[in-house]
Amino acid sequence: MTTIQLSFDDLKQIALTGKVEKSGVTLVVGRPLIPDITTDASGMSGEVRFTVDERELPRPGLR
Repeated sequence: MTTIQLSFDDLKQIALTGKVEKSGVTLVVGRPLIPDITTDASGMSGEVRFTVDERELPRPGLR
């Protein structure tokens, strides 16, 4: 198993674009995670918080 350490900038990149490349691996995050970013004036520190959208998503072919 490989462990990839994610920094604040990595988490911020995921929250802004939905993906980040780290150590030759591209990590892609989409729904149901919803990002919320709070940074200081420099944008170099702050908080990245992900919440889970637990609403039932429509599934193709099911009604």
